[in-house]
Amino acid sequence: MPTINKIKRPWIKYYEAMQGMKDNKFYHSPAWRNCRLLGLKQEPLCREHKKKKELVPATIRDHIVPINPDNGWNYQGTEYPNPLDMSNHQSLCKSCHAKKMAIASNK
Repeated sequence: MPTINKIKRPWIKYYEAMQGMKDNKFYHSPAWRNCRLLGLKQEPLCREHKKKKELVPATIRDHIVPINPDNGWNYQGTEYPNPLDMSNHQSLCKSCHAKKMAIASNK
């Protein structure tokens, strides 16, 4: 019986990266949850779709410049930005966030 070569799926790396977020205490903190909700209220549409003049609701509050992957609170000097700095956040839909994470993991 012939075998089918497995197709590389870039979104797999996205889901692997999201698994690490489950263990990160920062994303479960009240400070992040409040900051995330406030940001989604201020920017309820996906920023990437808005650039294309499409109206798609945002579900994810993304850090533009990544924060410390181990612990969002322990940023070091200018290497990692403050994780609660609203100027470093953007609202994205799930598919745009997956694309961004897939591109970032391929670098």
